[in-house]
Amino acid sequence: MAKMILVTGGRRSGKSSFAERYALEASEHPLYVATGVELDEEFRIRIEHHRTTRDKRFLTIEEPFRVKEVIEKQRCFSVIVWECVTMWLANHFHARGWVFPETAEKSLKEELVAIVECVQALDHTLIVVTNEIGLGVIPADEVSRRYGDVLGRYNQYLASVSDEVYFLVSGIPWRLK
Repeated sequence: MAKMILVTGGRRSGKSSFAERYALEASEHPLYVATGVELDEEFRIRIEHHRTTRDKRFLTIEEPFRVKEVIEKQRCFSVIVWECVTMWLANHFHARGWVFPETAEKSLKEELVAIVECVQALDHTLIVVTNEIGLGVIPADEVSRRYGDVLGRYNQYLASVSDEVYFLVSGIPWRLK
């Protein structure tokens, strides 16, 4: 039976560790779709940390944009961790020069829906990691506000179609749904 789990929280809240543990409890060899891109030295180090600390039972595929294609090609994996929607969306914003009109939001939302439908059709379990960035101050610039608004709407959609939703605070998961 297809299952969706959304794992959200702030930066360094324990989302990745929780998602990885969840996946390894559900499958001996899950798929890990990583969307991070090495944009600067600090982020390169962050990605490398994830690479070296991730359990070797995961097959990790790094793909910043085409998550659905990876899932379709790797259909033999019944449990998938998608890390993360936050970076996937940032990659799309960056690729468009940080200009993200409503038409781009709509087409990317359709892609997000297609990812969910693909996993449901394959009857797999998808563990989606995302960030909750709307708990702080309102960003000072228009691009950051737009990014936060779009991510918030996408997170709401993912939560609505998920079977389980977890919010992580200081490494402690709170099950919301």
